Amino acid sequence: MIEDMQNRVNADTSLVHRGRWVNLTFVLGIDEDDYLITIAAGKVTDIRPRQLPTDTGKFSIRASAKCWAKHWQKVPPRDYHDI
Repeated sequence: MIEDMQNRVNADTSLVHRGRWVNLTFVLGIDEDDYLITIAAGKVTDIRPRQLPTDTGKFSIRASAKCWAKHWQKVPPRDYHDI
């Protein structure tokens, strides 16, 4: 899922429009793997594995792969629809 996140986000014109003032990097954790996600003007511009503990962003959000898989469903089940 992380592999196509950039394309999925950037293809959603409504989402990009709502985030047009967002410019930041954050850490997304999936199980033991962390990724740095960079957003510029509402578009995801870079996704890369976090290499060092000192690689940080404005905030971090982490969950198990099982939880993310449920959250990322088209219609997430109860208790998995929001962060």
